[in-house]
Amino acid sequence: MPGSRLRRASTRGVTVSENLAEQKLPGFSSKKELAYEAIKESILSHSLRPGDAVSESAFAEALQISRTPVREALMALEQEGLVKIVPTRGIFVTEITVRDIREIYEIRQALECLAVRKAALTPDLSPLDPLLAVLETASRGRESVSYDSLFQVDIDLHRFIRDTARNSRLSQILENLQDQIHRIRVLSPRVDGRMDTTTREHLAIIHALKQRDPDLAAQAMREHLHNAQDNIINFLAY
Repeated sequence: MPGSRLRRASTRGVTVSENLAEQKLPGFSSKKELAYEAIKESILSHSLRPGDAVSESAFAEALQISRTPVREALMALEQEGLVKIVPTRGIFVTEITVRDIREIYEIRQALECLAVRKAALTPDLSPLDPLLAVLETASRGRESVSYDSLFQVDIDLHRFIRDTARNSRLSQILENLQDQIHRIRVLSPRVDGRMDTTTREHLAIIHALKQRDPDLAAQAMREHLHNAQDNIINFLAY
């Protein structure tokens, strides 16, 4: 993830975030949870890329645990659609297909446009102020704001909208999609010029929220998600 410190286990090529590698079992309820978080972080940050093989023994060595909890963690990640266990062949990070992107963004447009309409009516929009400040600074000069800061604004803005929609089931559905959304989201800034466009789109969403205009907010969100989808699909085509 942007901002995470990464290190590689010797000779194995497995990337484990430094905080996970140093923390080891303390702080986790089980060795399985430790392995689960380490492997998932590697997948979501694209240290392990779609189609890459996942080695039980490499993660066991990196985390200094046995292979059994690593295997259990991989089975859980298969249930979440992040890895695929192929008998006699191995374990692989699932591919991200154009169909995956279209399906996820179709769901996002339906749910997040609804969520942003409801968020426009929330009494307290002050949590948006620090996000707005970062975006306005970036709009005046991209080099003045780090990529990590803009990426975090992206996460925080969509989380704010989700959490202030005042619909627990809507929030839960979006929360359940977060790993899939994040895995795709990290591809978007790699498209040339996309981060600048995203900054303008996020500003449009926040300004619509500040005007307490549900229709304008939904329109801005729809345009943002449509453009993000197209940019990622175009990126994968090359």
